[in-house]
Amino acid sequence: MNCHNGVEFSDHKYHNLGLTYYGREKYEDFGRYNVSKNPSDMGAFKTPSLREVRKSAPYFHNGLFPTLRGVLNAYNFGMFRPEPTDSQKNDPLFPQTSPLLKELKLTQEEIDALEAFLKTL
Repeated sequence: MNCHNGVEFSDHKYHNLGLTYYGREKYEDFGRYNVSKNPSDMGAFKTPSLREVRKSAPYFHNGLFPTLRGVLNAYNFGMFRPEPTDSQKNDPLFPQTSPLLKELKLTQEEIDALEAFLKTL
């Protein structure tokens, strides 16, 4: 509900989910920072609507997850919180994962129900 809310199930804001691959040149993606040049936008991507989500695979900006189940499992574990290497500890551009992301601690039954619900949107 923090990000996927309202009529369109989106807050239309930018958030960092920890998928920047910062420092791994082949994979890194700076997200909103590429446009804004604001360090707080490093790795942030716009929250997509959940309408018709069952038809929009693969998921996330980089297509990392081919299924909704993979997305739900990642969110259930709190997504990604990359730790900076020694050389990145004082890097002002090191991406900060959104504090809105929390471990959900859902049971498999709850994940099944959430997946079924999402497929109805």
